[in-house]
Amino acid sequence: MDQNLVFAKTPIGDEAVRQRTRVARRDLRMVLVLVDGKMTVAELGAKLNDSRLVENALRDLEQGGYIAPTLEAVSVWQQSKLQLEKLKPPVASSSSPGSSSQRLAGRSQRFFHIRHAGSPCRSRS
Repeated sequence: MDQNLVFAKTPIGDEAVRQRTRVARRDLRMVLVLVDGKMTVAELGAKLNDSRLVENALRDLEQGGYIAPTLEAVSVWQQSKLQLEKLKPPVASSSSPGSSSQRLAGRSQRFFHIRHAGSPCRSRS
């Protein structure tokens, strides 16, 4: 395995860290918790004092979809932002003559005139 490779958690990996029960093997969980998208394979091996354990754990975690090399990894925040963009309706420009705010203002004025046109003004004396 390339010692300069950097791994980051995928959304599945982030969820597994929060749930604690998704990764049953202790060695895998220990490495998964340390994966931060900044440390290289060599740095992780040095931190745990066992580069062989780290490499095997990284392979298993990658195969399970918990981590990915940083170029392929999509952070949870990026994924949420992409999903939010898909859900947003297209924004109409407010400078167009038939913009929604102008249409709404016209409707409320018509409603006001219709509602108050039929009721005579009573004066109290």
